Amino acid sequence: MAEQPNTDFVRRLAGMMNVPDAVWNAMAANFGKTHVPGLQRMATPNEIATFALALASDDFPYLTASQLVIDGGKTAYAG
Repeated sequence: MAEQPNTDFVRRLAGMMNVPDAVWNAMAANFGKTHVPGLQRMATPNEIATFALALASDDFPYLTASQLVIDGGKTAYAG
């Protein structure tokens, strides 16, 4: 099973701070399937951290004034 987006920030945002982990995991999986048409799951904390660290690194010296979206394909399916 993939890592779940089980952080205090995401739980607080969802208003689910006091629910058991099993309930949270079921809700997070269902949310991803119904709201993220690309990958059909929420991003993991590690995926967001990897993206942020890549942008903060010197790996993209020619990247300027770009809009980069990390949304699991949701934008690509917007219609």
